[in-house]
Amino acid sequence: MTVGTHDDEALLLRVGGSTPLLGAALPAWWQEAWGEPWEGEYGARGLDRGIEVRLPGLVAGESALLHFAIAWGPRGSDQNAAAWFATDTTPDRILAHANLSAVDVIT
Repeated sequence: MTVGTHDDEALLLRVGGSTPLLGAALPAWWQEAWGEPWEGEYGARGLDRGIEVRLPGLVAGESALLHFAIAWGPRGSDQNAAAWFATDTTPDRILAHANLSAVDVIT
C-alpha cells in the first residue's frame, strides 16, 4: 500500500497562487514561514510507518486544501511503482472525478 500527497516543492508552488497542474492556492504568508524545502520545520515527510505533513497553520478566514491518495497492488518490488504512480495526483483532479471544485469543498 502507498499513501501519497504533495511533497515540499509541490506545496510551495501552490503558496500564494493556484497552479493548473497542482491545485488551489495555499496562504501566501506560508512562503516566509516555510523557508527552504526539505530543511525546515514544515513539509511532507515519509516516516517508517506512515507520512507526516506539518504546515504553518491558518488564520481566521483562511483555508487550505490538501489531499492524501491511497493505492495498493500485488506484493513484489516490480509492482510497487504502480501504486506510487497512482498516488501522484492533485486535489483538483480528485475533486473533478467527484464532480466538485475547491469552492464546493472549502465553502
